[in-house]
Amino acid sequence: MKKTYQFNNVTYGYSVKFRKWIFAVERVSFLCAVKGGVKTAEKIAHLVNAGFIRTKGKGIDNLARANINNVNS
Repeated sequence: MKKTYQFNNVTYGYSVKFRKWIFAVERVSFLCAVKGGVKTAEKIAHLVNAGFIRTKGKGIDNLARANINNVNS
């Protein structure tokens, strides 16, 4: 990752190797193809953080996944 960003517990950045954005929270990381660049990635980081809080650190829930799909479409 060239540059990383931070929102609460979520660290995210673009991976040139995978050509996708990586969102990492504690022990869990997610790859996501993001349309719209940094602004969209920031919105997704907020959703990942909220989903991670709702599941008490076990991952992200389906509500967060559905909202990520809506933001990214």
